[in-house]
Amino acid sequence: MATGIAILTFFAFIVVAIDIGRISHTATEVQGIADSAAISGAIAVIRQGAGHATGAATTAANDNRFDGKAFIAGTNALLNIEEGVWSPGSTPPFTAGGAPVNAVRATATGQNVKYITAPLIGIAPTSDIQKRAIAVIAAPSSLVATMPFAICSDVANGVSPQPPGPCASGDGTVIKTLPDLQQQGQQNSCWTGLSGQHSGSHERDLLPVACGGTPETVSVGEIISLDNGQQNSVLKALQDCIDSGVHRFAVPVINNCQCSGTALPVTGFVEIQIDDSSQVIRQGGNKRITGAKQICDSQLLGGSISIAAGDFGVKEARLVQ
Repeated sequence: MATGIAILTFFAFIVVAIDIGRISHTATEVQGIADSAAISGAIAVIRQGAGHATGAATTAANDNRFDGKAFIAGTNALLNIEEGVWSPGSTPPFTAGGAPVNAVRATATGQNVKYITAPLIGIAPTSDIQKRAIAVIAAPSSLVATMPFAICSDVANGVSPQPPGPCASGDGTVIKTLPDLQQQGQQNSCWTGLSGQHSGSHERDLLPVACGGTPETVSVGEIISLDNGQQNSVLKALQDCIDSGVHRFAVPVINNCQCSGTALPVTGFVEIQIDDSSQVIRQGGNKRITGAKQICDSQLLGGSISIAAGDFGVKEARLVQ
């Protein structure tokens, strides 16, 4: 009798272990679906504006599988997408329906996940598995810099709005010249080799890959080297880059323009657009870039997404829960 009880007990443990393993694996799949839906929804909000998260999130979720079958929202699974406000200091930190929108929450439910062996000991044959993810929309903490400039955030004279600009009204010509010697008698940017040497060849290497460069990743808080100069060869390489079809460049932001032989921390990032290579001036004594536009990553800045201190308009979506 004791042996029989031991065998039954051992069998029950095996049953539980098998299904716990399966359910754990399926739960990981459902969590991945929630993660991808939240990220895709947040990216849609960045690109298209508030109210566009659900479609993109559903498409992303339906591209995934759980429990050996396709996840089809509304058929064998449920997906709930909510836009709202993420505020880490609040309890709870996410408020669905709040404004300005800066987060997307995805709740994914895989329905009728089958147990293999549990019914043998009287456990229900199926159950639902639900997972949740929240993606926030925020300024990036690191970025691949694709132009050997650093733009100053504290320029106070001669440019209105001041570079890098508040992004409150969307894209606009806010960086009139780089450096802005002609407009206001002082620089609004510095040359940078990031962590490398100040040389034309190294700075040309910081241009985009499409232009033959090997750009580097730079992070907020990282100390980068800064310098003055006109670097005609780099400006020529930039002209060629623009002529090849590249018009947008990612640029680090610093807090002041003490350029010559100094090193300062990165405080954020801007994306700028140069429409034509003729905007790169290489003749005369004031070699510069004119009429560069700051690109705000979405059409909803100043409406549905707020601009925080140190946030210069470039946005990314990242998971927080």
